[in-house]
Amino acid sequence: MAAKGLKGVEMPRQRSRYPDRYRRPARWIVATLFAISFTSTRLAQAEATQSREGGNVHITAERAMRGMLELIRKTSSVVELTPEAMGHRLGLPIRRVSADHFGYAQSLGGGWAVSIERQSTGDAGPRVDLIFSPIGEGHPAATPICTPDFSQFTQELERMGFKRQSSYGEHGRWTYDAFDRSGAHVAVYPLVAGGGAICVQMVLVR
Repeated sequence: MAAKGLKGVEMPRQRSRYPDRYRRPARWIVATLFAISFTSTRLAQAEATQSREGGNVHITAERAMRGMLELIRKTSSVVELTPEAMGHRLGLPIRRVSADHFGYAQSLGGGWAVSIERQSTGDAGPRVDLIFSPIGEGHPAATPICTPDFSQFTQELERMGFKRQSSYGEHGRWTYDAFDRSGAHVAVYPLVAGGGAICVQMVLVR
């Protein structure tokens, strides 16, 4: 099943690529992830579109995560977040897909792509997602998306006043850490890297 992406290209829905302890059920992946499993050809087309529209920007994983922290810090309500405010806080050209769906996506190199999106999620209301996704069918090393790592990223949330609570799934497996403060909920999902380092794979903000 394909979906129209942030840059006007067709993108197949993401599937879980990591069968280890951090793997989530397929039904959860379909329900929560906006598809960003680009082919290299589609990424080239997407980046050409972005360049034509005056948004010739290329960011690193670190900049994406630092921008997400800034967005969380300065956004009191996801409901009231506009494309203009999102672009200003992230420092990125935001593309509108529909009235309730807008954001930014690009390839990162090292076999990874990134998207940051605000979209409606039905009765649960709008949500902002930062997602790192492998490109194609490979299993790239997680090192390129591991600065800041999971610990460093989540410590920044705690410094903002968020309270942490770990969530566990089937057989007691750790699935993510939730962070709450008045009016905001953030879920940060981990990805294990070589050598046992824990990286950030997804950040979901309500």
